[in-house]
Amino acid sequence: MAQQKFWVEFNTTNLTACKDSLSTLPIKIHNTSNWLSAISVTASNEVLEIIKSKSFVKDVFKVRSFKTASYLSASDNIDSYWDYIAPMKPEIFDSLGLDGKGVIVGIIDAGFTNANHKDNLRHIFKDDRLLAYKDFIDKERMELYKEETSGDFHGEKVFEFLAGYDPNKNQRIGMASGASFYLARTENGDLEHLVEEDDWVKAIEWMYLNDVKLVNTSLGYSEFDDEKENHEWSDMNGRTTMITRAAQKAVSEYGMFITVSAGNSGNSKWRYITAPSDARGVLTVGATRKDAISRIGYSSIGFEFVNYTKPDVCTYSDRGTSYSSPAVCGFVACLIQRDPTLKPEELTEIIKKSSTLYPYCNNFVGCGVPQADIAISLIDGKADTLSYAVRPTLNAEGKKITFKIQKALSPNDPIVLFHKRNERIVNEQQLVVKYNKKIKNSRPNKFSKRKKNIKIKVKKGVTTIRLKRRSFLDAYTTFQAGNHVYEIKW
Repeated sequence: MAQQKFWVEFNTTNLTACKDSLSTLPIKIHNTSNWLSAISVTASNEVLEIIKSKSFVKDVFKVRSFKTASYLSASDNIDSYWDYIAPMKPEIFDSLGLDGKGVIVGIIDAGFTNANHKDNLRHIFKDDRLLAYKDFIDKERMELYKEETSGDFHGEKVFEFLAGYDPNKNQRIGMASGASFYLARTENGDLEHLVEEDDWVKAIEWMYLNDVKLVNTSLGYSEFDDEKENHEWSDMNGRTTMITRAAQKAVSEYGMFITVSAGNSGNSKWRYITAPSDARGVLTVGATRKDAISRIGYSSIGFEFVNYTKPDVCTYSDRGTSYSSPAVCGFVACLIQRDPTLKPEELTEIIKKSSTLYPYCNNFVGCGVPQADIAISLIDGKADTLSYAVRPTLNAEGKKITFKIQKALSPNDPIVLFHKRNERIVNEQQLVVKYNKKIKNSRPNKFSKRKKNIKIKVKKGVTTIRLKRRSFLDAYTTFQAGNHVYEIKW
């Protein structure tokens, strides 16, 4: 009979006794998760029915797999890595000598092809800061940096965006160039089937046992090669999938900090974030355009049916959220270096508060792009001395509102408006790159340049969501231009 891979979840923590009770059945046990009190097994449907009947078995369901959240190919060269971290203003990290030194970082990904020979990663290997590399797919593999699948370059690129250093330009690629690392391969780059979720769970438990405090994973899952294996949107609720439950447990019970790519489904039928980025406690990272803090089309958006906002933050990436996530992970490593006593939830709050749209976070770009100078001030207890612009809420009377910004912007400064049906769910994103020219878009808003100020006129609108052919009336509009952020309440 056909054999498939399944999770068997127990209602007891005595895993040894449970495994012994199942040992007489024709099954193969692959991995054991102490955190989830579960094992992954290969078994026929007939045997699974026997397993389900056991009093100590809580549930049985299929093991899932991942997608790498990248548009980059192995042959692509990146002209300016600096563009990916520049929006976070990392210069203050340089002035304070913060590069992640003393922080142990884990990367759970596909393979790390030729990472040990890359010029941009040479400093990690030269200083013996690659502490361990474990292949959870092929446990007998000896040549760890040799390509096994066409997607194995992915982890190496993530590594560069997190910790790379360009010796030719004497410039950081990733902000955690001084950190130490554990690497885990859990993704088969050639397949998208229900086979690898248990390897990710095993990898995160392995990293915890090795005192890893910070983990990046640029993987997620929702849709697969076989459509019958696809998830439902309702599964992305922060508590259903095993990988999400493991990620949440790592944060809330074991004190780990996890950055996760939001996914690249923004322009697809799926459209939304993928597991484990739906875990409430992880820092889910989306991607923006280069010229504005607006969602780049492919970046996945957050669901409305949960009571928390995803993604949490974002930064620029034109190659997938696979690379915006490690860019932010390097940012986090520098903050942990500054104050290692911070708990995950405290650190998350600091990162959100430092971001460009906070407190008006939404399901397109989260709280915006984290800012290093503000984050450091928050850690050092100097938040009350910050001079960034006040972000007021404006109450609109009727269907339009006019207000002034008391400082002129450059003609090339973009204006971004997030028209929302409630405080966090976006109906429509509007981007105006040059406000002193005629605006061609779906909304009749006006932006007039003055010598010493800018006159802003915004009109309330109705947005039709094509996906469900439903219309939503604007309840809020977030206006952002440079450091100026206003929340309009209609």
